[in-house]
Amino acid sequence: MSDNVLEVQGVSIALGGLQILDDVHLTAERGQITGVIGPNGAGKTTLFNIVSGFMKPTAGSVVFDGEELVGKLPEQIARMGLVRTFQKVRGLPQLSVRENVMIGALNHRHRLQDTDEVVNRLLNDLGLTAYAEATAASLPIGLRKRLEVARVLAAEPQLVLLDEVMGGLVPSEINEMMQLIRRLADSGTSVVLIEHHMKAVMGLSKHVIVLERGRNLAEGTPSEVTSDPGVLTAYLGEGYQHVAH
Repeated sequence: MSDNVLEVQGVSIALGGLQILDDVHLTAERGQITGVIGPNGAGKTTLFNIVSGFMKPTAGSVVFDGEELVGKLPEQIARMGLVRTFQKVRGLPQLSVRENVMIGALNHRHRLQDTDEVVNRLLNDLGLTAYAEATAASLPIGLRKRLEVARVLAAEPQLVLLDEVMGGLVPSEINEMMQLIRRLADSGTSVVLIEHHMKAVMGLSKHVIVLERGRNLAEGTPSEVTSDPGVLTAYLGEGYQHVAH
C-alpha cells in the first residue's frame, strides 16, 4: 500500500480559452493533513472539483487509493471513500440538522436503521446535539460550517477535502474547527485542506502545496513554504514569516 492516499499528476484544464490549471501536481499522505494555499483565482477549488469528479481535466491523472478517478462521477467517488465540502455551504436547508447528517450517512450505510450510531456520534463530536431538530437554515454560519463537515464525515470517508471550512468564523470557532480537523487525522482520516486562514493551515498541515495562477509555485513543510521567497512575494508577505516558527 502506497503512503500516498491521493496522487494528482499533470492536471490541466482550460475553460472558454482560459487556462485555469496547468500541469498541477499534488500528493496527500495517508492519515495526514495536507494544506493547499494560494491567492484567490489560483485554481484551488477547481482542483477540488476535478479530484471529486465535478469537473473533468483536459489532461492529467487523479489516483485515489490506487484507483484512477478521472471519468468517474462524483457519487461514485464518494462511495469509494473520497468526499468534500464546498466554499458555499450546501446541504438541505429546510431539513433538520439530524436529517442532513443522516442523508450523508446513507452514502455509506444503505438502511436508515443503520445510520443512528454514526449520526449521533457526529452530532456529539461537532457540538450539534442541541440543534439536532432545528432546520439547517436556522443555524448561524459557524454551526452551518460544522454541519457541512458532519454531513460529509457521515459517509465515513478515507479522505476528506475541506474547502475553506474556517471562512467567516470567529477565533473561538476557528480553534474548535482546528481541533476537529486534528482529531480527524488522529483517527486515520486523511485531509486535504484549502484555507486562507494562514495560522490555521500552517499549524495543522504536515505538508503544504502552493498554487499561483493555476500552477504549482512551491511545496514542502510549513516552515519551508513560509520561508520560500517566491511564496512570500506572491502570496504570504513578510508578515507571515513567523507563522511556522
